[in-house]
Amino acid sequence: MKNKFTRKRLLVYVPIATLILVIATGTLLYFRAPVVKARVNHLSYRAKINTEFLLNIKHKAIKTEKSLVPYETIYRDDPLMNMGETFDALSTGRDGERTIVFEVTYRGEKEVARKEVSNGVTKQPEPHIVYEGTKPEPEYYTEYVPTYINSFDEYIPKPTQKPYSSYTPTAICNDGSYSYSANASGTCSKHGGVSSWY
Repeated sequence: MKNKFTRKRLLVYVPIATLILVIATGTLLYFRAPVVKARVNHLSYRAKINTEFLLNIKHKAIKTEKSLVPYETIYRDDPLMNMGETFDALSTGRDGERTIVFEVTYRGEKEVARKEVSNGVTKQPEPHIVYEGTKPEPEYYTEYVPTYINSFDEYIPKPTQKPYSSYTPTAICNDGSYSYSANASGTCSKHGGVSSWY
């Protein structure tokens, strides 16, 4: 009888207790929801503030930039080469390098200012050298020399008022002309005779 009574009491009280627990939990959640929501909003606001603070923090960094310094072409005279000839020294001509150092200010990840710290050539350029010939070309010409045949069947230049560059005169005639006679006989016979001998 006792066990049967206890079973009946459980069948009555357990559903009642469950109902009370559900009602109590619902009531608690209903009254606590604004508090929880406010707490969540507060945390979200703080996270937003922290993010904005981090994005607005200024910090500085050193940044290095490099650029080429172009080489120049230098022309030099070479007296051993004929005029108009050139020699290109292909092994020369290399660009240099310039290094610029900046102090860069960032706000978050955005660059807001930069200041040049140093600027200089760290590698000098090597000039490109081209040699140009300055040696004059030799002059080639043929001098016209009128001649006559003397008594020895030799071709002798005729007397002239100006000496030939390719012959040496032997006498100066009285009229000022130059004679190239190989012997004294007949020298300057048509030019007033011999004035002086060489």
